[in-house]
Amino acid sequence: YTSGLTQDYPSISFLNYKMQEANILPIFAVTRDAEPAYKALSTRMPGSVVEILTSDSSNIVNIVQRELANLIKEAKVNVLPHAGVDITIRATCPTGPASTDPTTGFEKCNDMAVGELATFDVSIAGQSCETLK
Repeated sequence: YTSGLTQDYPSISFLNYKMQEANILPIFAVTRDAEPAYKALSTRMPGSVVEILTSDSSNIVNIVQRELANLIKEAKVNVLPHAGVDITIRATCPTGPASTDPTTGFEKCNDMAVGELATFDVSIAGQSCETLK
């Protein structure tokens, strides 16, 4: 996106990029007549959801609570790999045995509820020691 200083509104892809960068998952709480437009927008924004507001918006708290509960189901530790360093992560989960994240190979906890705690033991070991000159 190169027109940030000349355009009134950022592009959808730029908004999506910035929200992913900040780990933001949007919840669009909209009126029924606006739903089709936001459903279309939501298909271009992974992780976003569209929910219908009541006419007096009295269900906004329930929408946010429900969607947050749906979003917070997994606990894992993200680590950037470093050459010459071995990293092991073991998880202790309140909901049962840990599973292995297929992307990282590290353990993670699934099916968690808001307020539950997971424990992670992280081991870091150097593969060799070199003398600085």
